[in-house]
Amino acid sequence: METPELHMGSSPRSRAGVINPNETTPWLRHTRWPDLFRNRSLEVISTTAHHPDFVQGQDYLLGKWKGSSVESSAEAEAQLRILLQGVDIMFNRVMATMARTYSRNDFWPHPFRAVLCLKRYISVWKRLICFVFRVLGFKERQRQQLYNFKLGLKEEKMMHYILFLASQLPSREQGHSRRQPVEDDELSHASSDESDGETDFEEDASIGIDDSSQYQSEFLLPSRPWLELSEALFQLSMMFWTHQDPAGDMSSSVIIYYTAAMGIQRRSMSYYPAHNSTGGLAALMWVGRALFLEYALPLYSYTTLAYHWPSRDQYHSQPERLEAIRQRYLVRGCYTPFGELIELKAFAKSIVRQEGMPGNLSWAPDGRSFVVGNDKVKLSDF
Repeated sequence: METPELHMGSSPRSRAGVINPNETTPWLRHTRWPDLFRNRSLEVISTTAHHPDFVQGQDYLLGKWKGSSVESSAEAEAQLRILLQGVDIMFNRVMATMARTYSRNDFWPHPFRAVLCLKRYISVWKRLICFVFRVLGFKERQRQQLYNFKLGLKEEKMMHYILFLASQLPSREQGHSRRQPVEDDELSHASSDESDGETDFEEDASIGIDDSSQYQSEFLLPSRPWLELSEALFQLSMMFWTHQDPAGDMSSSVIIYYTAAMGIQRRSMSYYPAHNSTGGLAALMWVGRALFLEYALPLYSYTTLAYHWPSRDQYHSQPERLEAIRQRYLVRGCYTPFGELIELKAFAKSIVRQEGMPGNLSWAPDGRSFVVGNDKVKLSDF
C-alpha cells in the first residue's frame, strides 16, 4: 500500500475538531471523543472508514487537513476491495458456524438469531477494516497528526502480511460479484434501529430474517489463496477483539478507537449524542459475539495460520470451551474491548432513560449550519 499523499488546498474550519458547546454533555465527557480528535479533521477521520468507491483507478479523497488534501491511493483502494471480498468469505464461514450451533440459553447467554439488518451489521466491521488499512498506509508520524491513533506492532505486522496475501490476488478481483456496499451513515445510529429499541437485539424474540442469501447459503471452503486471506483477516479481527492492556486501559484498543470514529456525524461534522450511539454499539457487539463463537467453536479448522486452529469436534466439551471464552472476554467487568462496549452502551442507555429522546436538530461545530432530520440548513440561506 502506497503512502497516502497530502495535497495543498483550502480547508474549511467546520471540518476540524473545534470546540462545540455540546462537548460538555455527560456522554461526550464520558467518551472523551472531543479530546481524542481535538484539532484534527473530523471529515478525514470519518471518511477513512468509508467503503471504497466503485470508480477504479482513481485516488480516494479522504478530506482536508491544515490546507492539504488527504488521499488514499488508487492502488490502496484496489487492495481494500480485495480485502472486503475476503471479509465476505470470513463472515460466510461465521454464519455457517452459527447455523450449526445448538442454541440454548445455558449454552450461549443470548442465543444468536438471524438479524434483520445482517448486512448492515457486517458493514460496520467492513468499515473498521477499511479504516485500519487506510491508516496503515500513513507513516507513523502522520497517523498521530491526522488520527491520534497508534497500531500495535503485532497488529501492524499481521496487516502487512494480509496486504501481501491480497497482492497475490489482483487477477481474481473481477471474478467476484460487485455488490453495492452499505454506506448509510445512519445505519448504526438511528434511535429506532431494529437492533436497539427498548430492548437489545439479543433479547428481542421477534427478530426477522434478512432477505439476502449472501451470508445464508451453504458454505464451502474457498480455494487456497482466498482461504489464506480470509483466515488471516479472521486472525486480525480476533487480535482486535482479544486485545488486553496490562493496565486495563482500553483506549489503546483499535475497536474502542473505532467507536469514536463511528461517533462522528458526517453531515454536520459533530458528534452523535448518546441516544444515537446505542445502535452502533449494538451492531459492533453483535459482530463481536459472532466472531467469538467462531473463535471458540469453529465448524471448520483453520489450517493456513501459523498455528493450527482446531474445529469444534476436537473439544471434549463444547459448552465448557464456550464458557471459558465467554468468561475471559465477553462479560461485564472484564478488561477487554467487549467489556468496554458493554459499559459504553449501558452508560448511553442510562442517559437516554434520564433525559429522554431529544429533538432531531443538531448544530455544526462552526455554528453556521444545523441539521434537521436529513436536511442541512445554512444560516446564510436566511
